[in-house]
Amino acid sequence: MARSCERCATPLRGEWAARGVCAECQSRRHPVLEDPIPLAQAPGKGRGIAAASAFFLGGLRAHRFYLGNYLAGLVYLVFCWTLIPSLAGMIEGIRFALMDDAEFNHRFP
Repeated sequence: MARSCERCATPLRGEWAARGVCAECQSRRHPVLEDPIPLAQAPGKGRGIAAASAFFLGGLRAHRFYLGNYLAGLVYLVFCWTLIPSLAGMIEGIRFALMDDAEFNHRFP
């Protein structure tokens, strides 16, 4: 039996059903709250800002401070004189850029 959106009664199908997102009204159910939250107003960090700061400032781990992971940011900041944090930052920047918005918001609320 296909699920339908509680807001507009559109049947949820395919990839949209797996995410629990309505293709018509772009609303979803938050696991804790009972009211649907529109995707445009969903809380979280900006994926583009995280990707850009990881790619360009990855050696200083600026994206880790932005995402709220201060311990990892400090550890890599100590080793910023090596090329390892810069290389890891570029890889994470590409990973953030290719990551889906829903997955990014799930990992970094």
